[in-house]
Amino acid sequence: MIFTIGYRNITRRDLEDKISENQAALVDIRYVPFSINPFWTLDQLQRVFKSRYFHIKQLGNVNYKIKNSFKILDMESGIEILSPILEKYKNVFLLCSCKDLKTCHRLIVAEEIKKRLEIEYKEFDTDI
Repeated sequence: MIFTIGYRNITRRDLEDKISENQAALVDIRYVPFSINPFWTLDQLQRVFKSRYFHIKQLGNVNYKIKNSFKILDMESGIEILSPILEKYKNVFLLCSCKDLKTCHRLIVAEEIKKRLEIEYKEFDTDI
């Protein structure tokens, strides 16, 4: 199963727990894996999640600085990189920073994965 999640919707501890509980991989699909909050940077996510963390820049939104403007860097190669991860892990969390799935590029990516690989997705429910 693919879960989509915006890190503004989950605490660090909850994300760590969910990745562990669901035997999941964390796939960061931000074009630039940086945040003002140091935990959500590439280095910190790699340190915490180790071999379960993957950054796939190709699935990032080149227009991330422009509100409601989406251009995926390279969907084709991004899905090629993602495919073996999907085969290895029972569950995959697609991570971005956006709070609302409806206004985030992760919806575009999840829909394309569903279409090409016939894998269902859902937005991960949080209590925040």
